[in-house]
Amino acid sequence: MDKAGNSVNIVILDACRNNPFADQAEERTRSLHISAPLDNNQKSTTISRGIVRTSSVSSGLSRIDGPSGSFIAYATAPGNVAADGSGKNGLYTENLLQYIDQPGLSIEQVFKKVRIGVMKATQGRQVPWENSSLLGDFYFVADNQAVAKSLSVDFLLPENKLDARVRAQKLAYEKELRFWNSVEKADKLPLYQAYLRKYPQGSFVEIATIKLELLQTTTQKAGISHQLNPNNSGQSVVQPVTDSKNAKLLHTTKAATQISKQPIPPAKLPAKPSRPLSPTIKKALQEALQNAQHKQLQQQEQQQRLLKNGLPLRNSDFVTIKAGCFTMGSPFGEEGRQNDELDHKVCLRHNFMMSKYEVTQALWQAVMGKNPAYFKGCGKNCPIENVSWNDVQTFLFRLNLLTDGGYRLPTEAEWEYAARAGTNSATYAGDPVWEGANNAPGLDPIAWYSGNSQVTYKGGKYCEDWEEMQHPARRCGTHPVGKKHPNHWGLYDMLGNVWEWTQDWYGFYSSSRSDGRAPTRGNMKVARGGSWSGSLDRNRAAARYAFGPREKVNNLGFRLIKQK
Repeated sequence: MDKAGNSVNIVILDACRNNPFADQAEERTRSLHISAPLDNNQKSTTISRGIVRTSSVSSGLSRIDGPSGSFIAYATAPGNVAADGSGKNGLYTENLLQYIDQPGLSIEQVFKKVRIGVMKATQGRQVPWENSSLLGDFYFVADNQAVAKSLSVDFLLPENKLDARVRAQKLAYEKELRFWNSVEKADKLPLYQAYLRKYPQGSFVEIATIKLELLQTTTQKAGISHQLNPNNSGQSVVQPVTDSKNAKLLHTTKAATQISKQPIPPAKLPAKPSRPLSPTIKKALQEALQNAQHKQLQQQEQQQRLLKNGLPLRNSDFVTIKAGCFTMGSPFGEEGRQNDELDHKVCLRHNFMMSKYEVTQALWQAVMGKNPAYFKGCGKNCPIENVSWNDVQTFLFRLNLLTDGGYRLPTEAEWEYAARAGTNSATYAGDPVWEGANNAPGLDPIAWYSGNSQVTYKGGKYCEDWEEMQHPARRCGTHPVGKKHPNHWGLYDMLGNVWEWTQDWYGFYSSSRSDGRAPTRGNMKVARGGSWSGSLDRNRAAARYAFGPREKVNNLGFRLIKQK
């Protein structure tokens, strides 16, 4: 596509089966951990000068990149598999065919409608994605009026290159829009009447009609009676009857009350205090009320289930972390230190609440309706893992809808500040000594790591070949949350068990960023805390790791921040 030099390139990928190029696909992501050793259960990964090549490729669609001016649509999220349809086409294509030939829909609008249709049909299990670098608007089937409405003063094409007809429609729409904005801002009954009279086929007719009906039913309650009388010049005069406070807004000068050259017929106000709503509006309001009540009931039931089945959701499951300053990173000479841990002072200026425990499989199951964990045999109180950063964003969105909201991931600075709990040592229990490749006895009381993560449940990961383990074992894996000693602020498993996603993009620290701000862009997200498969170098308060936002591994989970 790049060599062709096209101004617009459109690629639509609909895969109902697994990725057909799985044997050729190669995930290429920038890495800043060139010199860092990997965890024991990631031996399939090799590192070479800034490129990470993972030998195992997940099923489903693979992401591709295109040149500037490209639009790439995926039937489902990269790495996932699209659903088959009931007919001759897949579910994604079925929805696409419904909208692709509708006049006046921009390409973004078409695929937004497709995404909504697919998500409804799959109850959110399949979420189509798009990547776009288009420089202008594109329509599969153009409609001059819709195209004109999509244009703005800052449209990329020069004015003299626009079709004269489209340009005229654009100007007409802008004139209508200015008129409508003034009507909406004033929010007065006669102005809505004027709009409907002047623009009977306008863009805001439906809104104006509803507003007109609502204002007519509430006029009496507002304490203002309006009487519209055409004067000799054919102009309308709005005269306040009872409310002197609004006299200035409704004064009778010709300049303020001229709306159109044609007189507006007098509004027939009801004799009774209020007029019954029209059947259409009444039905819509009843349906909206019923839907709101049904949604509220569902949220209450879901919240009861969440409180019963999973942690953390109650205030007692969170610790309030007071604002303060600390040294982020590690000093030269710390055992296991990496070159991306520059020590620098950071001050957090706001309190926050952090969950005592990592998010469990039970909570994930309750919110998402499924359990993707690799170590299901560990049990419902074990940390969720095998979820990507993008998956976590979906989880947070649903959790906030089901509860009183305010849940998010911690920033990297918040995480390390909470993990240290006022200490400056490698761990919140001191500075452990490395006695072997997978043997650091100082970690044993506070963390599940590669030296003590032995398990007996079904589905444990083979670890018999790990060298110099503190407690040699055949199978290793995650453990239930909260079984090791907490740090001084009451937080459990801040080291070990699973890595924990943070909100931030990965990048080298800057000593000038004393507020802990992270880079505003990147291609890798930061994880902190180490895991069951990592040794001392990974299970330190300052240890950092970077994963792609779509990456899923069996030693990567997260914990919650709750904003007050």
